[in-house]
Amino acid sequence: MMIKQPIIGNLRAVSRLFVYRSLNFKNIMISLKETIHGTSVVMVTVCTSMIFTWVLISEGIPNMIAEALHGFGLPGWALLLVVIAIMLVAGMVMELVPNLFLFIPIFFPIATEIGIDPIRFAIVMLVSLALGMFTPPVGATLFISCYITKVGIEKTIKDILPFFVAGIVVVLLIAYVPFFTLWLPE
Repeated sequence: MMIKQPIIGNLRAVSRLFVYRSLNFKNIMISLKETIHGTSVVMVTVCTSMIFTWVLISEGIPNMIAEALHGFGLPGWALLLVVIAIMLVAGMVMELVPNLFLFIPIFFPIATEIGIDPIRFAIVMLVSLALGMFTPPVGATLFISCYITKVGIEKTIKDILPFFVAGIVVVLLIAYVPFFTLWLPE
């Protein structure tokens, strides 16, 4: 199945414009309209997640999460599993950068306290958040990808399920087997 792509930003479009000269003014306007619409969808999603981050920070949610995690008295491996779960859920709701601003001050001291290498913990956070961004039902990147490719979410969810399971396995390997992340720095 051929996916219709915007004309601008495409190598074929450049060749149509300069080599074959088959790109006319009408097609350029259609491309600009599609580009503006696609960009606005992405920017609304990013701006909404930034507002949500501001609300969370202003309400003191990060401090409440940190206090609750310390209050559970969990062993290090279980605490890391809870952090991964929180990162997956947070990745579903907000973009990567706001999540990093929100959760690094909370989880980094906890991770160093239980003896996790900072490099390994950073990779666990990034991979968990990235995986959460493609996780239904709220994953922002999932919706943006479905919009751009013009494929329904229900079909996409069915197709990405094996990759999601593989991603969970990768996150757990990174989190609990230090060799996978620390062999290169050492």
